[in-house]
Amino acid sequence: MAREFNMLKEIREQALIIKDIINKRVDFKTGCAVFDEFDHGKIRILKNVQRIIFLGCGTSYHAALYGNYVFEELTGLNCECELADEFTKREAVIESGTAVVLISQSGETGDALKAARLAREKEAFIIGLTNEINSSLSKYADICIYTEAGEEIAVAATKTFTSQVMLLGLLAVYFDSLNRKPPVLSQPAVFELKGLSEKIAAVLGSEEEIKIIADKYASEKGFVILGENYNYPIALEGALKFKETAYVHAEGLAAGEFLHGPLAIVDTDFPVIFLAPIDPAYEDNVKIMKEIKRAGGKILAVTTAGNHKLDDLADDVVRVPSALDIFVPILSIIPLQFLAYGIAVGKGLEIDKPRNLSKYVN
Repeated sequence: MAREFNMLKEIREQALIIKDIINKRVDFKTGCAVFDEFDHGKIRILKNVQRIIFLGCGTSYHAALYGNYVFEELTGLNCECELADEFTKREAVIESGTAVVLISQSGETGDALKAARLAREKEAFIIGLTNEINSSLSKYADICIYTEAGEEIAVAATKTFTSQVMLLGLLAVYFDSLNRKPPVLSQPAVFELKGLSEKIAAVLGSEEEIKIIADKYASEKGFVILGENYNYPIALEGALKFKETAYVHAEGLAAGEFLHGPLAIVDTDFPVIFLAPIDPAYEDNVKIMKEIKRAGGKILAVTTAGNHKLDDLADDVVRVPSALDIFVPILSIIPLQFLAYGIAVGKGLEIDKPRNLSKYVN
């Protein structure tokens, strides 16, 4: 029997972890997100926030980019996202009314802590998001929110990433409740949350199906992973998982950007993984897929359950349950985690402890 690594165990834990977060952070009677970390004084500060900067490294940067997108949509605030390392390498402008959301799974990432010190020097309001209680990040942050995903042994982050994304989505709903603008998605989002863990479990139930696909692609030398809007950060994160675990080159790109040059690398031996749920970008994504097929590329599409319109266009299709756009990333990352894991298993690699990597970087 094949050895099962901690990474696979941690992938499988995601439905229960997300359920626990939802049960703790959502009041279904009032339809509100709950963050008791913010007392009355901190809430007054939040109401005066005019700009939010999201910072992170590696996987946490991809979560930060998602946070940037969802906060812009739900709160209407001026938001931006940056790699924590780059933030510290220039004269970052932080005006009065700026909040910094700093994300680090370990709370000990060196570049993230440098960014935290710089943000504190510039008198930004710092919200830390980490999995480790009493970490160094919690000492720099004005408020620290814990993902509570449990110990993650594998170097490649899986359950901590989805926990970060879930909490950032809920935090955006919470900010939206501070009467910044008429609510648009908050109530539908809260309703969606009631069944989200079951949808995650349904994706986890596709493990064997995805393993077969992983075996099919195990000998490929490189991948491009494409996604638009909320799925662009997931394309980046999926590409990182391929590099970390399977030692295969993978590049995550915004789907529309693929036509502006990168399409030239496509040939009959080139696989493209396309995150193409039924959403406002779907028809544009189909057009891009047709361009890839005309160039001879192979397509593995991740799309919405019940959508069979891609069956003749894609070489392989993985389906995930339908969900609000802001929650689709939590579903669409799981097939990419399984694929990276499956390809790494096929190569006989030490998956939990990839070469040259450690759990956090000083």
